[in-house]
Amino acid sequence: MKYTTSFTHRDDLAYAFSLPFDYGRDFVFARIIREVFQAVEFEESDAEVRERAQKLGEAIVEPAVETIREVRAGNDVGEAHTVRDEPDVVEELLVHLENMGITMQIQDDHREGHERVVTFQKISEATRDNAQNYFDGQLLDE
Repeated sequence: MKYTTSFTHRDDLAYAFSLPFDYGRDFVFARIIREVFQAVEFEESDAEVRERAQKLGEAIVEPAVETIREVRAGNDVGEAHTVRDEPDVVEELLVHLENMGITMQIQDDHREGHERVVTFQKISEATRDNAQNYFDGQLLDE
């Protein structure tokens, strides 16, 4: 197939705009252009183009609004990750991430058999800080 599906584009954009100041720009242009070319090459009607545009807009705006509301409420935002391995390997990874300056919040830490299973949120400081700065009256540097 020549194209990635429209659903995949929307899913990618929803992910990117759940942390808009981290991934938004990197994702948006290429996926919108692909949608434009698909609409033209599939010879979509005006109604079909409007529907495509609405779905694309929802994929961008809805996750961004949800994230910014979380920031306004004073909550951290970020990506959830789960790691599982031997306890010493998991500990080494967590120490390595901390040494890299990655801010994390451990959400769950338990054992399953001989493995340590840790779920953590990698805090998105760029999205959190830019959104908070905007709420504090600073202009966004675009």
